[in-house]
Amino acid sequence: MEMYCAEKQKGHAIHFLKRLERADGEAAELALQLYQDPELLRDVLRSIGIAQKGDRCAVSLDAADNGPYLVVSTQNGRFITCLGNGMSIKGLKLIPHEQLFAHIEKNEELRRRMALARELVGEGGELEKLYVRIRTKADEFSREELLAISALQPALQVHFFIWAIDAVIASRELSRYLISRKRVGSKENRHLQNYWNYHFSAGHLAVLSGMNNISGLRPLFKKIDLNLINAFSALLRAGRVFNVIRVVWLIGKIGPTCFSHCRQMMLHPDIPESWVLGTFGALVIGLRHKKCRGQAKKSLSAMFKSAKDFHPGILRLMAKMDDNFETLILNMFSIIECPEKTDDLREQAVRDFAFQVYGQCAINTVYNWETKDDVPLAPAYTLAAHHPGNFQKNPPLLMHILLLIPWIAKCEAEELYLPREIHEALHEPWSADEARKLLDDERDRLGKAIPVTVDKSPGRNDPCPCGSKKKYKKCCLRQSESQTANSPNSV
Repeated sequence: MEMYCAEKQKGHAIHFLKRLERADGEAAELALQLYQDPELLRDVLRSIGIAQKGDRCAVSLDAADNGPYLVVSTQNGRFITCLGNGMSIKGLKLIPHEQLFAHIEKNEELRRRMALARELVGEGGELEKLYVRIRTKADEFSREELLAISALQPALQVHFFIWAIDAVIASRELSRYLISRKRVGSKENRHLQNYWNYHFSAGHLAVLSGMNNISGLRPLFKKIDLNLINAFSALLRAGRVFNVIRVVWLIGKIGPTCFSHCRQMMLHPDIPESWVLGTFGALVIGLRHKKCRGQAKKSLSAMFKSAKDFHPGILRLMAKMDDNFETLILNMFSIIECPEKTDDLREQAVRDFAFQVYGQCAINTVYNWETKDDVPLAPAYTLAAHHPGNFQKNPPLLMHILLLIPWIAKCEAEELYLPREIHEALHEPWSADEARKLLDDERDRLGKAIPVTVDKSPGRNDPCPCGSKKKYKKCCLRQSESQTANSPNSV
């Protein structure tokens, strides 16, 4: 039987090579590539949506689309014959050369990402291992890791979004607990590290959920109220610019489905973070989707008129900007009306920023910038999007975010992240002191310690509420009774 199959395959190969004589040059090379990689051809057929439709189809091997053609089975991508220039395909479904190449490139990129994903999580690729990787190495996340994990995004899109919300909630609960402590000493380092990682991973997961086709999330947003979008506001309490940019990018990708939510947060905000998220989110949606641009302009006008009646916290944020607030609003109008007019100003500003902030540090061994004009535009935007500043303490940074809005509206997810080599040059390892600074920024925003309420004490064998995944009896139960009484309810 094995000998029969081998002979049959040999005969099929000889038949293919004979028919391949009808093509030459690049067309013959492409035909040979598809013959040797039937899985690639099957993926192309599935992507185009003609697999299982009819018995066979014709694949154009030349840009002119008038031959030569490869005739293949739509059932399994198996080669049937090759037709030369000018030969008729007799009504077969035709896959144009341009469409074929686009899908081949997309498939090769997906394979590359899958290889990176296997490198990250191993051949098993368990979901739990993947999630732990995102959560525990959150501040080490580079462009390469984003692309690797994104290979699984189509199947995990909704999971990534839910994990992002979970991370926001966990970060908020841990901050409530830590802020309630009179002193956050070394005994709280595990809580501090979890808080730090949740804070970073929430932004990464939000971006992952918005990559590729967003259609998987839109039905979710049609069935929800304002709270799901507003849930990300808690992530902005520490004011980090990079998290604002990542969440706003996601809102732009979701698009018109959540515009009304953004408008509500923009015109009737209850906290500064909601106003920032709603305003910048509405701007990005307006720029990405022309049908929302007019609504965005009307919302800006309404916001400018009603600003004096905003929540006191938002008025304090505006007051810190002095005259810059009016300038901020005027620039919003300019950007939504004609973003192209600000291109030169924006490009020069991001180059200046990248050169001033990063031009003299370790990454200059990679880029070798001598003047501002030497700074390439693509990394300049990414570095600007990576700004670690706090807009709550330094409200003029809202102008920095606004400057990037037209770029955010059209950039791809990976452009938000630094390449690994650059990230490693800039990255500083986690430290409890840095986590305390992040926590202090959140405490300053809230103004006072938040009391922690506990619904019920965990059982000895229950998972510890600190998020360590150990049993309660082997973790926080060993601490003092007063500490146990104030442990966070759930993480």
